[in-house]
Amino acid sequence: MPTITLAEALAQFDLIRRRAEHKRRFIESSLLREGRYRDPLAREGGTAAVLGQEWRSLDALLERQVLLRRLIQAANEQATLTIGDVTRSVADWLVWKREVPARRKGFLDRLRRRIAAARRAALSAAGPREVVVHLDEKALAEEAEKLEQTLGQLAGQVALKNATVTVEVPPDETWMTGREARLEEAVLRGAAPAAAQPPPGRPWSDSPELCRLARDPAQKIAAIKLYRELTGAGLMHAKQAVEEFAASPVPVLLRPDLEFPWSESEELRALAGDPAKKIQAIVKYRQLTGVSLPEAKQAVEAFAQRRR
Repeated sequence: MPTITLAEALAQFDLIRRRAEHKRRFIESSLLREGRYRDPLAREGGTAAVLGQEWRSLDALLERQVLLRRLIQAANEQATLTIGDVTRSVADWLVWKREVPARRKGFLDRLRRRIAAARRAALSAAGPREVVVHLDEKALAEEAEKLEQTLGQLAGQVALKNATVTVEVPPDETWMTGREARLEEAVLRGAAPAAAQPPPGRPWSDSPELCRLARDPAQKIAAIKLYRELTGAGLMHAKQAVEEFAASPVPVLLRPDLEFPWSESEELRALAGDPAKKIQAIVKYRQLTGVSLPEAKQAVEAFAQRRR
């Protein structure tokens, strides 16, 4: 059984928490779609099946989180720390840190402020007034200083314990679905993850001009006309096909042997040829083609390399 330090276990705990959040966002973003759109995860068995897998994966991650927390807690209950003349288990010190210092410090600050306010009021009074303090002010100041010192020593000793105390953690990959990297990338982009899609059927895969026109609202009529010329479809069918292509929320991958979109966009060529505008070029490429971020990045970099 693998042995890891408490620091590594805590890092795993944080990683699991992030992965669980990514999966929650994916489930939320994929929960609904309009019936007129194709299933963006059809190649992976359908969105319903994928969400079922991610749901089970999320449950497994949460169980893993509970296991790690329990192992860390058990190790902290066994390990001890001595600060000054006080010895406690690490677990008890952590409880002390959570419950005591902030409240104690706030209480001490209030006492000192009240004493200072009373003395200012006495000085401003018409006649001399004596203020009697029933606690040792020096002891109050020393306790506040000792509190800060204890917190500093505790932080150092806990970090040392985390780096040296180990726990045995059973391996578990039941939570893995193979989509984790895609989900993380999508969350970093602030968007739902795009599923890999097959190339669209004809005429889209054979006509970059049709794709360009359909994605330009100002060229909708021209796109419908070209669609009918290429397919022989009726007006209503062509109109629906163009609108669905333009409104589709899923990426549409075009044939790699076509020169689209480079042949169609002088702006894209200019952006991709300028290293300082690489990000703008990638954004423009995705707008024109609908491909994923990694694919757009690869295409722009390849174009720039050919231009050198």
